[in-house]
Amino acid sequence: MSLNSKSSILLVKLPPWEVNFPPLGVAYLSAYLERHDMEVKVLDLNLEIYKNISPEIRDAWKNNDYFYWQTDKMRGEFENMISWIVDRILSFETKVVGFSMTISSCNLFKDIIVKLKNASPEKIVVVGGPFTAWKEFRGSLGINKNFVEYFVIGEGEVALHQILRHINRNGEHADIKLPEGFLVWKDDPSDYTVCVQGPAILKLDEIPFPTYNGFDIDSYDRRFISILGSRGCVRRCSFCNDTVMWGKPFRLRSPENIVEEMKYCVNKYKTEVFKFCDLMLNGSIDFITRLSELLIKEDLRVYGPGSYPRVVWHGQVAVRKDMDFSLFKKMMESGFTVASVGVESFSNKVLRLMNKGYVADEAVQFLRYHKEAGIEVQINTIVGFPGETEDDLKETMDYIKKASPYIDYVASISTCGVGPGSDLYTDPEKFNIDIKDHFYWYTKDGKNDIYIRMQRYKRLLDFLKKENIRILGVSELDSMEQLLKERGGKGK
Repeated sequence: MSLNSKSSILLVKLPPWEVNFPPLGVAYLSAYLERHDMEVKVLDLNLEIYKNISPEIRDAWKNNDYFYWQTDKMRGEFENMISWIVDRILSFETKVVGFSMTISSCNLFKDIIVKLKNASPEKIVVVGGPFTAWKEFRGSLGINKNFVEYFVIGEGEVALHQILRHINRNGEHADIKLPEGFLVWKDDPSDYTVCVQGPAILKLDEIPFPTYNGFDIDSYDRRFISILGSRGCVRRCSFCNDTVMWGKPFRLRSPENIVEEMKYCVNKYKTEVFKFCDLMLNGSIDFITRLSELLIKEDLRVYGPGSYPRVVWHGQVAVRKDMDFSLFKKMMESGFTVASVGVESFSNKVLRLMNKGYVADEAVQFLRYHKEAGIEVQINTIVGFPGETEDDLKETMDYIKKASPYIDYVASISTCGVGPGSDLYTDPEKFNIDIKDHFYWYTKDGKNDIYIRMQRYKRLLDFLKKENIRILGVSELDSMEQLLKERGGKGK
């Protein structure tokens, strides 16, 4: 069933997000809905706001600065843009507006949604993305939930499709009835908003890959495209809720399907670099081996065989002791040039508490294999995990110094958060933590709180600078201090 023009949907990506290439989640939704004969329009507000905001604020994007987006300071700096943002949304004249959000988008969304619904109360608003996965996040909208008709929980393609079909048939949202396998509920019986969760998509090759129809592709760095090879993860790190959000089982696209998408983008958009957004690109050894072999065979070149540049790919990999060095060389030969490794800590005790599945020496060898194969290595770190001591932090710094010949960048330093759905959140007693506030949690023995985590963050940052170990965007500390200041300096 096709939607008429009054029932078409505008998909809106809110900041913060990457600005160099189109938002992958929105692109998947757009391609899926278009395959089902629905009219889709796209508005990348993340990019448009970035281009129109003052230059000094753009660091909040570049450094992935979560805490900035939670501050009153941010809301003040964006206050004069809200009317312009609402006018941009309304200029598309669609009946349905779908917002793709992260938890970082929440405060900005609160200001947008009030003005949007006051200006156009007949709009039907659907909100999806990582923000909606947890009841705690959805509840953080407070009274602003009354301006949202639907929350899409988890994977959005099939759920959003069914919601739009229902709107087209009935118009009203409260009495929505969906096929078997869908879940429909309200977080509270008095809520206006209806939550919809579709069944997990098991055969990923059956989902159309993004074509970026409707995107202003020239607004991005055309050399880059993000891509997804899997959904879920084979591990369960105790601080991570992304794995829970994706659900089980861990699912893979076929390497052949992925290569077809890459060829499409190379031919249509002259894409040079594919950034895989998988939680764990090497979740399957067979998969990563076959993908590498296919890319070696295809030898993708932007301007045809033998031309320059050659297509390359990047991604996040997890430390695995069962990867032979020959596989690293094969990955490099296929164009895999940058590995992002979530080492998080080099303290064996902390790694065990995190449920990482390896020890520090295995992590060092894993980094060394990449480097010796000619692959650039970026690592992510977390400080202040519950149970971490000053000695554990020192052990991490000692290991980083030892492994520095194999580390090109420390890409991320994060203070440990306690996100809904993670083991830290669901079993706080195991970790001896109080999580009245999941970002400003503390241990009951008083040995870890927001101030201690900030101190350790600064110690690690100073150590890296002293050792001349290169650091990518990290500016979290200033924003954390700003947020604490706004809260009256109360970390508990």
